[in-house]
Amino acid sequence: MLALTLNERIAEQRVALRMARLLEVYHVAKTLAKGMRRLGPREYEIEPGAVLALKSTLAEAGLVMMRKESD
Repeated sequence: MLALTLNERIAEQRVALRMARLLEVYHVAKTLAKGMRRLGPREYEIEPGAVLALKSTLAEAGLVMMRKESD
């Protein structure tokens, strides 16, 4: 069995963290879209809590992505 070095293990953990954040954003966005109600041709009603959840999740994912670029 191959053993990972410390740097390889850290890199794997970073990739896993990025993927987890992106999946979280996807899940929240899908929940937001499912909860939308169409009012007119270009108008939708969205629950405020769902919008806040999406914004905070996007902010967290953005921080993770910025850390990726600086590594």
